[in-house]
Amino acid sequence: MTLKQISELIKSESVKIISFDIFDTLLVRPCINPSDMFKIIATRAGLDESFIKIRQLAEQYARENKPFYEDDITIDDIYRHLHLNFELSIEECERLKIIEMEVEFDYLYPKNSIQDLFFEALENRKKVIIVSDMYLPKNFLEKVLEKNNYKNYDGLFVSGDLKISKGSGRLFDFIIAKFEKMGFDKSSILHIGDNQRADVNMPNSKGIKGVRIVNSSDRFNMLHLLDSIQYSKMVFTDNRFILGFMINKVFDHISRPYDKEHSMFNGEIENFTNLLLTPIFYAFARWLLEDCKKNNIDTLLLVYRDGYLIEKILNIFLKDRESQISIKPLRLSRKALYAFDGLSKKECKKKLVAIPASATMTVENFLKLRFLMDDFQIAEASEKYNFVLDAYVGDVKNQLTIADQVYEYFFNNAKKKTEVIKDYCRHVIADGENIAVFDVGYSGRICKFLKDVLNVETTAYHMFKHFGFKGDSSIRTYFDFSNTFFQHIHIIHNQIFEDILSEPVGTLQEIIKKNDKFDFILDNKYQAQDEILKVQDRILNNIEEFYNLFKKDIDTLNIHGFDFYHILTRFLWQPKAKDMNVFKNLTFKDDFIIGGDNNIGYDKWFASKKNFQKPNEYCTVRKIVKRYYKKFKNFSFFQNFKDKLELKKQKQSLQKNIQDLFELPSKCFDDALEKKDFLFVGHFASFDKGVCRYISNAAQGKSALVVSTTPWLKKEFVQNKLKMPSIIVPKATFNRGYDGNVDLNLTESEKYILERNPRLKEISLRMKLQYKDMGKNYPDKMVVFLFQYFDILLKKTSPKKVFIWNKFNATHEIFYLVCLKSNIQCIFMEFGVIPGTFNFDLQGQMGESWIANHTSDFNKLEIDLGELENAKKVLEYICKEKLCRNLQPRNNLIDDIKRKIKKDRPTIVYFGQNDFEAGMIPYNQHVVKYHSPWSVDSNDAYRALSEICIKNNWNFIYKPHPNLEWLEEKKSEIIDARGVDIHELIDLADVAVTILSQSSYEALMRGKPVVMLGYTHLKYKNCTYEAFAKDDVEQILDKAIKDGFTEEMRKNFHSHIARLLKYYLYDDYVIRKFKYGKKIEDFQNEFLN
Repeated sequence: MTLKQISELIKSESVKIISFDIFDTLLVRPCINPSDMFKIIATRAGLDESFIKIRQLAEQYARENKPFYEDDITIDDIYRHLHLNFELSIEECERLKIIEMEVEFDYLYPKNSIQDLFFEALENRKKVIIVSDMYLPKNFLEKVLEKNNYKNYDGLFVSGDLKISKGSGRLFDFIIAKFEKMGFDKSSILHIGDNQRADVNMPNSKGIKGVRIVNSSDRFNMLHLLDSIQYSKMVFTDNRFILGFMINKVFDHISRPYDKEHSMFNGEIENFTNLLLTPIFYAFARWLLEDCKKNNIDTLLLVYRDGYLIEKILNIFLKDRESQISIKPLRLSRKALYAFDGLSKKECKKKLVAIPASATMTVENFLKLRFLMDDFQIAEASEKYNFVLDAYVGDVKNQLTIADQVYEYFFNNAKKKTEVIKDYCRHVIADGENIAVFDVGYSGRICKFLKDVLNVETTAYHMFKHFGFKGDSSIRTYFDFSNTFFQHIHIIHNQIFEDILSEPVGTLQEIIKKNDKFDFILDNKYQAQDEILKVQDRILNNIEEFYNLFKKDIDTLNIHGFDFYHILTRFLWQPKAKDMNVFKNLTFKDDFIIGGDNNIGYDKWFASKKNFQKPNEYCTVRKIVKRYYKKFKNFSFFQNFKDKLELKKQKQSLQKNIQDLFELPSKCFDDALEKKDFLFVGHFASFDKGVCRYISNAAQGKSALVVSTTPWLKKEFVQNKLKMPSIIVPKATFNRGYDGNVDLNLTESEKYILERNPRLKEISLRMKLQYKDMGKNYPDKMVVFLFQYFDILLKKTSPKKVFIWNKFNATHEIFYLVCLKSNIQCIFMEFGVIPGTFNFDLQGQMGESWIANHTSDFNKLEIDLGELENAKKVLEYICKEKLCRNLQPRNNLIDDIKRKIKKDRPTIVYFGQNDFEAGMIPYNQHVVKYHSPWSVDSNDAYRALSEICIKNNWNFIYKPHPNLEWLEEKKSEIIDARGVDIHELIDLADVAVTILSQSSYEALMRGKPVVMLGYTHLKYKNCTYEAFAKDDVEQILDKAIKDGFTEEMRKNFHSHIARLLKYYLYDDYVIRKFKYGKKIEDFQNEFLN
């Protein structure tokens, strides 16, 4: 979306609230990657650059170890992990944290185009809010925003502060809820940010209009302006800072058109100046100043006109600083110094042969320019030698003849002028002892002149040294170029630098001394070029802005110009067509002794680039054919036909590939797969809520393998998360784990395996019911494949134990069947029944667990008063912090429910579960015995409960599991609670009901009576009402409403929790204020030894 379109949206009547992201939207940093600023932190702290990696790792560890129910971390979390993992003291970490915040404060500055939108929103009386996913504290960000003139906004929402983020969507839920209470609809909110997922996709999914502005670095990278080698060099040097700063300038306007196909600089001299010239001149001037200091130079003479821009840049560097170097202009030119050639007839003739005048120069101009003769002398010589003054001077031979005739004039004129020049040079040098001379290049000519004429030793500083003077140690140069290279670009190279460096005045013609003062006669025909003046101003403004921004750290930066110069030379060698316009208005005048065209350098450069001449007829014909071919190709009938053929071909190929995969499971394995003691099976790498870290720490040093049932994840990603060897199962029963709508054929051997294994047929049936887009025979073929695949895997690895996460997933249940066949012990893993814990069970999960099936034994386990008191504190802490196994939404939906319920009637809240992942489908005798004694699924219980509630005029609220479809025949009396915070819903209930949902524990923790319809760990624990027969449900519900959560139930629940914490639940080791459950060492001793 363009800047103008966003502006129109802001002004729109339908938009009431404008939300802005901060980083790379309202504010930018002068770098390519945000972590580049860690280098500045390291320098200020006196650390080496290894701190950059350490700081990155500390943030990574903080994110890996944060509680899963918190979306983001804080800067305190980062530096706590810096202390814990890298042996830095608490005091040192606190110091580094303060420095980091100081660096952020110093270097964050506004993105001008977005700041204009911010002001526009305020001017249009919109509510303006600022929303950021950031670990920096809210109060700190408020100060940064104020410093950058972001004021009068209506709210700042920071993920690190609120622990909810844009990325998860929960921060947008929170904002919607907040403003809905103020009467604003979510559709009236416009959010502007740079991240496609967090700032566009997520708000759009919530009903907010999300608009992406592409940040400067992304825009620059998408354009590929630098080749990969050069760019990779820059990002690891301090060049990243000046490049980042200039990128922010070039791409401040978010929708600025940029023709990357036909240009590097979009054909604009401003971009050429920002991206190349500014860094080159900055780097050179810094080098010049630092090298002068290093060599104890006390006087730096800048030869004018070349020294003009460099002097202004050095003045920026030395502003408000004391300097031991006296910087002075030295006004000399080739034309002024030409007088010294007149002191020797031999030198005069030698120069004439080396640099002859143009044959078309007039005799009059020849006498003026080459022999410094005035009008009287010309007239006298003309009469004496019969010169035709307006005739051409002719070839070198003719020029030498004239030289012999008029040399005496030249000598007398030169003698007077050279004495003045010598006096002027002595005056400028004054008492300088260690003197350096800067001039753009190329051979130390001025230094040689000062030595020969005044016997003054100096050091020459050039931007460029001619390849012929490489061995001259008295010439110090920044850039160098080879003869071959020079031939490719010399046509324009020197002109560019001399034009840009030079003072915008005419060439020095002569120095005149009057009353001990020196006057400078300049070429009065000179006209300053507007383009050059703009370039010079832009370079100076850029450097001053960059220098002021980095003032505190400028002396620690090592910015060099070589990478930028490399790009410049490549451009001059092989420019893109559009970029040649950069120089279309430039001219170069250098005719003081030769004569000729003013623009010879630029014109020759244009002419030398053959690839930009008019295309020949063949090229024209080819373009016409190509254009019409494209039109035919885009003809809809042709395109549709082609698409259908391609689709059919792809589908046939996919079918064959899957058929081959399923029929040859042995081909899926690496021959190098080794035997392992333990296998950890599951999809935990895809949703990690602390599971990966727990397994990684627990199995450290053990012979273990992760069998990841996540075909959509890369092996490297899984191994990085688990920190142990992993394999990825090729297909699995998750939404992204199989191929939809693919029909397959069953082989006879596959049919035989299914007939011999009724349990596999049941699992296949479940898959057909759960994944309705599975094609014909796909479920049957897949279960056989997984059965054979896991059988091969177990034979190759020969594990002693297999840990299975969530037994009730179809893929995991097949693995369990193979383990049973192979007599391998299985341990079932799952989140614990209270948040912050895991449980491991040898018998099964929920109704199949040891606790559910050995209630009397469990209830006899000893607990003391201290353990009982600890259980109460744990429950109190969980309720206070609103901890939950799943992240809860932030919205106002509970208010809608409150408006719908009848205030004087009891409220029954029914929680569904994921029937497919809870062991309920297909419904059979096993399910009746271990899970649900009478209800076929969630919706079956819903029907029974709704009839009872309607009959008794009770409020009935149904919260189905998010992964299950809502009933089509939903009755109008039933209140839909999808998307509501479970804690708010429970607080509204008089009775909570469920078959198998762990919301039963949530309700008990919040002091609500619970009616269980199925078997879980709560079975026969005497802390819930149990309606295990359908006919008893109404009576038990009525009793629960009347009696509530009795004191005896409360005591029994506390005892139950105390036993779970002591004997069954393991602390998940997610960082939180209060720790509970068994230690990881207990798990290791009980299961891994």
